Amino acid sequence: MFTHKKLFFIAGLVWLAIGTSLLTLGIHFIMETLRNPVVHLSQPGKFSLLLFLDSLFSHNRQNTVVVILSTAILAGYMKGKFVLGKSVERHKKRIASLPNPTSIRYLYTKGYLLLIASMMGLGFLMKVLPITIDTRGAVDVTIGSALVNGATLYFRSLKGFSKAT
Repeated sequence: MFTHKKLFFIAGLVWLAIGTSLLTLGIHFIMETLRNPVVHLSQPGKFSLLLFLDSLFSHNRQNTVVVILSTAILAGYMKGKFVLGKSVERHKKRIASLPNPTSIRYLYTKGYLLLIASMMGLGFLMKVLPITIDTRGAVDVTIGSALVNGATLYFRSLKGFSKAT
């Protein structure tokens, strides 16, 4: 049995763990493209964000990577703040409405678990889409930074639970 506050903390930890994992994976993919450009960028029929933007930055791949990473992190931050923030508040209200203490099986609704499963499915779909790993890395960094920002919203909202919860 878990108190409301502990359940909410666990939800934030889940977002933090997944977000950190995606951020790390995304940065690894982008950096791997810099280390082995011939292997990763010369794939006919696959879209490469790095090659698409490279000409805008005088073919300086390091500058292009900085722009891609900065943009992905900023987009993730904005999504975390304005989209996931609403989800955090809804989740907080739902947890607060549960009996206290309650079982961890009530942490997520069936709809939320379905959303998580569909997001995982999209992640697997990224492996088969005609994109190079730099593009996949940019998507992973965006989603990862959104989840990390969302996790901080969970942790900041913990003070809204009373000590008894």
